[in-house]
Order: sequence, then structure tokens, then C-alpha cells
Amino acid sequence: MRVLVLARADITRNPEARALVRSLRSVGHDVTAVCGDAGTEALPDIALERVPVRRPSGWGRLGWLLRRIQPAKLRALLFDRALERVARSVDAHLIYPIGLQDLGLAATVATPEQAVMRKPHWPASGPRDIVDLAPKHVEYSSSAGGPPLPFHTPRDTRDGYVPAPGRHDGIRVAFVSHRTTTTPALYLESAAERAGMVVSRHDGRLDWSEVHPETAAVVFVESPYPAIEVAGANTDGVPTLFWVHHGEHHLAANLRLLEAYGAHAVLLAHSWHLAHRFPVPVHRFPFAVAPEIAARPQPFDQRVTDVAMIGAGVSGGGGRYSRRYDLVSALRRQFPTTSAFEYGVLPEEMCRLYADSKIVLNEGGDRHHPLTMRVFEATGAGAFLLTDPAPGLETLFPDDQYATVGADLASQAVALLADPATASRAAAAHRHAMQHHTYDHRIDELLAVAAHTQVFPSLPITVQSAMAALIGADPDVFDVAAFGYAGLETELATHVIWDGSDLLTRTPQRVVDAAVIGAEYAGEMALAAGRARRFVYAAATHRASLEEWAESRGGSAVEQFGGLLRLDLGADGYRLREPGHPLADQPLAGP
Repeated sequence: MRVLVLARADITRNPEARALVRSLRSVGHDVTAVCGDAGTEALPDIALERVPVRRPSGWGRLGWLLRRIQPAKLRALLFDRALERVARSVDAHLIYPIGLQDLGLAATVATPEQAVMRKPHWPASGPRDIVDLAPKHVEYSSSAGGPPLPFHTPRDTRDGYVPAPGRHDGIRVAFVSHRTTTTPALYLESAAERAGMVVSRHDGRLDWSEVHPETAAVVFVESPYPAIEVAGANTDGVPTLFWVHHGEHHLAANLRLLEAYGAHAVLLAHSWHLAHRFPVPVHRFPFAVAPEIAARPQPFDQRVTDVAMIGAGVSGGGGRYSRRYDLVSALRRQFPTTSAFEYGVLPEEMCRLYADSKIVLNEGGDRHHPLTMRVFEATGAGAFLLTDPAPGLETLFPDDQYATVGADLASQAVALLADPATASRAAAAHRHAMQHHTYDHRIDELLAVAAHTQVFPSLPITVQSAMAALIGADPDVFDVAAFGYAGLETELATHVIWDGSDLLTRTPQRVVDAAVIGAEYAGEMALAAGRARRFVYAAATHRASLEEWAESRGGSAVEQFGGLLRLDLGADGYRLREPGHPLADQPLAGP
């Protein structure tokens, strides 16, 4: 794919833009960057077109005078027009604006043959928005490894059917995940057993010597961090799949895990516009209904709860769930005694609640565009799904079987409850889910993908310095403040590497996932470590000062790995909870 990276500012000075370019190049795309002319630095392996900010760019003394007296608005207009001309000259398939201020420019430049990428919290970029195009057009949801099988696309016209028990008798499959009470791996495993398959389960670790050579597929399931440990090598050439559950906010981690697990293809639950970011084939593989925990739906008119939702953020605003909290608050006011909004409920309890609810609200947060498990939990329970825009949902259910959240949610919910057609629409969605979207159906799709998957030798792991390897072992580290340790950006291709000395002078202060502290910053430990939210890495010679700083923060333990130190700050995130954690027995926060 030919990709245009577009920005008004100089992208060579932007660590996030540099990381994006490296990532796009690493999976085989042809990348061209067009940006404002503020420097002379190049970017490896890409064409870089610089556009002067002030025009005209020549004409000697006359040009100098015109540039000097030029009004700011005219200068900006001439600059944008010049950027547009250069951008249009690039024959790209996909345009990546770097900042929100560049999104409108990208939308203006895009032709009917091009698509525009955006971040999840940005507004839609118009008719060429890849987030909306990808579910409907396979060319925008294909990876550099080739097109997907035609599951869950407008071209998929298979009739619904009831998968027969034992239909895959004796076929072997292995599932690898961190086993929690809420992982969808549990339901996929159960569906495989109902199909008569021989299932092997691996909790948090896979030893390839324990995998039968005639296994049809090894499926790594995206799990809470840390990464799943892999021992040995796939010498028998077993097709290896990686089921990815999250979108943009876990993308960098999943790219690293894909390599670490040696996966030959990706099963992507949603966010199909991200397929081009992976180097291997990507297939659509949404969540589904788990029949073994689905409670028997109550008749619609006998359900006692008008509207319900189980999920993080329903009891407090802020962060990625601020919109969710606002929506839930409006419904609580409208339905003070007939609504149920909870978090920390086990799957069986959730299914019972939804089976006794008329409407289930679905909101996926602002960090990606998920087709959440809630879509299938609601429809599987026979409740009416009232959802925020979920790109791809229209390929899974007819659009008259659900509703999208409107401007006045409370009034919308009242109208739906008063409409006799709501019950029949919910019943139709339930039938459709059971005929097309159970985990029994997904097992058939999984085997089709495995049979279609080309097995290739594992790629050699890039040799890294000890510090780069230590940082790379923590999947949930994306942006790093490097205080010393020059060269990390070259070694950590999927990470955003900030110059630590620059961060110390920034206002407002920027906090990143991790700080790595070299010898020259030993005297500024508190300042440097204070920029990290998850981890601090340092040389072993800094142990006393790092432990002193850690003690001031509450006493977290400093671990030593050879000549290096790692301090886990215990930040909230998508990580396994240790025994004794107040929420250790409750479901992890999710969409």
C-alpha cells in the first residue's frame, strides 16, 4: 500500500510521527511524507517532501520583502494550498494526518480512490474515512499479507445454520491465554469441545514441545499483560493465529506480541481499518454469543429492567469513559428505579441481568472503535441493543435490529420502550445472533482460517541492547522518555521515544509510559522518574537513588536484571491482578 503521511509541522521533530513511519515501513508499505519545511533532517527509507511555510520561496530581495509584509492569514492560505498541491501529487492509497489540525487538510486532499486515517477520538473525516470504509470494502481492511477470507463482509451471504455437535471430531486445537473469569478464550474452547475437537489449554505459557505435531491451529488469545511466555520453536509448522481484542490503544503492543508469538495470521475482533498495520494476513473474527452462559430470555413485556449496562466507568466520570458516564447518568435520571448500571459482575450474573432487561446500552470508550462483547451479550439475551456507532456492526446485523445512540438518549430510550416494534426487533436480532454469531460458528471460521494460513519460518528476532530488550519485554510500554541511552529509537521500532531532556523543560509536563535513565541523569532521578506512569528503567549503579525515589512513592520493589533495574509503578492498566488485589476476583476493566 502507498501511504501519505501529511502534516503542517516538521514530522522529523515529532517522535510519534517517526514511530508511525517506522511501523508502516516495517510491514512493507511504501511511505511518503509531506510536511512543513522547518528543518533538513531525513527519515530512513521514505520519500520526504518539504513545503516552505512562507511563499514565495525565491525572488531575491523582492521575495524577502513580500514574505516579510505578508499577513498571517494569507501566509497560512498560501502554505495550505502548496501542501495540497504536493500531497495531491502523491499517488497514495491512504492518507495519515499527524495532528487533528491536519485532518481537514487530509480530507480535502483525498480523492474517491483514497482513504483517510484518523485517531479514535477525532471527528469523522468525511466520506473517505477509513474507519467507516473498511467494514464495507475489503481493500481497506486487508494487510500487506493479503486479503482476508470473506467472513463478516457485505459479500458474505452464507445462510445461518445450527452447527452440529461433534462435526470436527478428533481435530486438535490449542488455546494459549492468561485464563481469567472473563476471557472469551473460555467460550471458544468450550465451542471447540462441543464440536468434538481435542482441546489443549495453556495458561500463560506455551512450550512448543508439548504441542502435538498434528494440531490444526495454535491460537494465542490477547490477554492481560504480561506477555505469554513461549518456550521452544514451532518446528512442526503448526498454523499459529493471534486473536486480537483491542484497537488503536493496544496496537503497538500487539505488533510486538505478534512477532514474539510467531503468529502466521491475525484474527481481528473489530477495528478492521487497522488490518494494514499488520505484516501477516488479517481475518475478521468478532466476539460471539456463548450459549453455555446465556440465560433463557424472559418475554420482552415481562422484563423488569428497562435499560441496563455492565462495564467500567458507569459509576464515575473522567478519562476514556467520560461520555459513557454522561450517557448512563442521563438514563439513571430518566429511569431511577428500572435501570441497572454495574461493574465487576461475573459473566453469568451479567447474562441473567441482560435476559431480564429490555434495552442494553453499549458504549465502547474513546480509545478505539470496538465491536464489544456487549453487542453479543445483549443480542444473545434477547435485549434490544442501543449502541454508539460501532463500525462493522452493519455487516453483522441488519440495521433494523438495533439503534444508534441519538442526541437525546433519555427521550430515545423512552420512545423505544413505548414502541411495540422494539420487542420484535430485539427478537429478530436474537434469532440472527443464534443463527450466525455463536462461538460454535466461530470455531468453523477458525478452522477455515487455519486451513487457509500459509506457514512460514519464524522471523529472526532483532538483536537488541540489554536495555532495549528489557523495555521491549513489557508490552504495555508505548512511549518512552529516554534520559540518555542514545539509539533506543533505532532498536525499538514500534515505540515512541522522547528526548528526556526536552521533556524536563516542557510546559505542561508530559507523562509517558516509561522513563529510562542513563548515568548522566543520576542526579535528577526524581525529575526523570517522575515522568513515568508505568515503569522506570535504569542502570544497576542507580539502585540506591531509585529505591529512595520508589520509597517516596509508596515503596514499590526495584527488580534487577543483570546490570539493569526495572521498577514497576503498579499503574492501572490491562494487567493481571496479583493475589490480594482488592479486585483480584472481579472481571478486568474492558470495553
